[in-house]
Amino acid sequence: MADTNFISITALMKYFSNEHKSVSRGENHHQSGHVLTFTYSDGLMFGKIQASMKNKENSVKIYLDDALG
Repeated sequence: MADTNFISITALMKYFSNEHKSVSRGENHHQSGHVLTFTYSDGLMFGKIQASMKNKENSVKIYLDDALG
């Protein structure tokens, strides 16, 4: 039985294939410590990101299509 709390790199690459700028920005945020939490479960990625304004965080949700798995 497959682990439903795992997303493959291939699925992420396919989902973001036309979003190179978004991927680069996401990597930059992660490397700079702005990603506060990140969770994946059953086709939904969600997390909290530190905003550029002090003491503010943004919630982010990404719903993945079933065809990506």
